Amino acid sequence: MRLPDGAHPPYAVYVNGVPFSEGDDFTVSGGAIHFREPLTVGRPEGLWPKLVMSVAGIGYYSQGDSIDVDYRRSDGSTAVATGLQVEPG
Repeated sequence: MRLPDGAHPPYAVYVNGVPFSEGDDFTVSGGAIHFREPLTVGRPEGLWPKLVMSVAGIGYYSQGDSIDVDYRRSDGSTAVATGLQVEPG
């Protein structure tokens, strides 16, 4: 998974809300996070299925693992990228 532009360490990575540890669960190189275990790749989904399920009163959860990354910017402030999707390969 590619890191957001301007992302600097330290990184806090969460997959489906579960904290992952750098070194044990993932490594960072070349501007990307590489996970040790394969994650589920989501598929593009349109608004229609979400709308139908919501109107029917049924919760809708997209397929694939969701990744959140907490990182530092160049100016030293922190930022969070949420709902990132796993990229194939």
